[in-house]
Amino acid sequence: MKFTCRHIFELRCRHYTRNQMGNFLRYMLLFTLTIALVNAMGSDSLKVNSFNAFKISDFKNYWHATENAAGMTRNLPGNISDFNSGLVSGNGDYHRIMASSRYQDYMLSTKSYRKIDKFFLSGSFAYHNLLESGARWNGTLEPYRGNPYILGDSVTWSTYRKENYALSGGIATNINSKISVGCKIDYFAGVGAKQKDPRPENNVIRISANPGIIFHREKFNFGADFGYSNRKEEINYMQLITNNPDISYFAFKGFGFYTKEINRNYYRFQNEKNLFGGLQFETWQTKLTYLTELKFKYGKETIDDGSFALSKDKAGDWDVLDLNLKEILQFANRGKTHRIELNAGYFEGNGSAYTQQKVYHGNIVEYVTVSTNLKLNRKILQGQFEYTCQKLNAAERVDWIFNSRIASAKNRETYYYIPEIFYSGYTNISGLASFEKNFYLKSFHFAPFLAASYTCNLSKSLVLSDLQEITKYQMKEIYIHDFNYQTDNLFKLEAQLVCGLFTKKTGLLDQFFVHLNFSFYKPSISNCSFSILTGKIGFMF
Repeated sequence: MKFTCRHIFELRCRHYTRNQMGNFLRYMLLFTLTIALVNAMGSDSLKVNSFNAFKISDFKNYWHATENAAGMTRNLPGNISDFNSGLVSGNGDYHRIMASSRYQDYMLSTKSYRKIDKFFLSGSFAYHNLLESGARWNGTLEPYRGNPYILGDSVTWSTYRKENYALSGGIATNINSKISVGCKIDYFAGVGAKQKDPRPENNVIRISANPGIIFHREKFNFGADFGYSNRKEEINYMQLITNNPDISYFAFKGFGFYTKEINRNYYRFQNEKNLFGGLQFETWQTKLTYLTELKFKYGKETIDDGSFALSKDKAGDWDVLDLNLKEILQFANRGKTHRIELNAGYFEGNGSAYTQQKVYHGNIVEYVTVSTNLKLNRKILQGQFEYTCQKLNAAERVDWIFNSRIASAKNRETYYYIPEIFYSGYTNISGLASFEKNFYLKSFHFAPFLAASYTCNLSKSLVLSDLQEITKYQMKEIYIHDFNYQTDNLFKLEAQLVCGLFTKKTGLLDQFFVHLNFSFYKPSISNCSFSILTGKIGFMF
């Protein structure tokens, strides 16, 4: 039997994803049985949920805007669940160079808030099957997570097939009138493979756990949460069709600098560990409530190349510190609920490169670290002001929602190419306004939504070298392309229509709905654009 490149790719992907897809089916079966059991137990609420039920719940319980799972004890009475499935399709030439110019995302997801006895529960499941094309210089599952140490290859315009699923579960309860506790656990698994040599095969697993507690007092509430997450990615570059002996792998280090390898196989293991948490303080005066949260995250991602003789000289460590201060003010007036949210953030990331030497112990090779040097520093300062007004009708359903937002970000990167120093920096400001109106005609419910935003670049600077001895190991066009993308003046328009049909109350389904969304991105100084079309069907129960 003759095997083509496509046959070999499909066989490898089938073998590569077998364990993950087996887990996926088991989790889906478990979730289905759990939902069936909960529904069989019945609900203590006669409320009929619409596709806006989660919006109402999240808006009225602003503890959902924090990471403290104990805040679920403030959820509204009644149970909410949904399921939706559909297609998200993106197409255009306005995108970052390692992002795809065309993709199709076949997805399904479900989410639920429930209360059983004294326990408040939340759960979600999402599955995505993506087919991407047009991405260049990319060999990682998520190239724009922030880490500058990225693998790529010299083959362009290849197709990337990816699959992932995410599980999340939370539980909270009131110990007594003065203490609430909760915990949330998230799990993510993803696989990917290109269809053209040299092809990377990606395997990603990420898990996090985050317990929290809230102390209730007469005039204020005080909360705290602390979490840990671990992300692991294996990248295995392989050549399945051997008629191309010259394979070029590029281990990027930031600012387009790279180390080039020519080999038939290349293996990389990335391990990211994060500690994160937050402190919350809530108080109130008459109809006005305040919630302040200070969040932090400290993370470190290490990279090892090679399956046996582990080396670090083609990559480095990536350390991050992320601080965020959030203030939420909420009050009700004349049937409307107003929310003002202020955010201020500081991010710093440092990339440290290794200098190593090969040491032979007989037939065994070992890489010994000679020195470690800071090579890349990234700092981001950002602030945001957001105002939302939500009006409910007499039946406690959404009448309309207005949202406006203004945000600013200042970004600076410095690359230490000793003795030279290169840097880039820019400051952007953006504004957004959106409006949603809901119409109820007996059992028919529909809600048009329109949003427009504009991002304006206030300043930018980029200093690179033109010396050949420096640029021979630098792809300046990669970095310049993304720098121009980030500093473009950008207009975005989004239109959405959701139509729902209420069902007769059967104890299982409340509403069927169809969700259509169109987003359009257009920079002001070029003819490029990007559009995203989303179509989903689902139901509330």
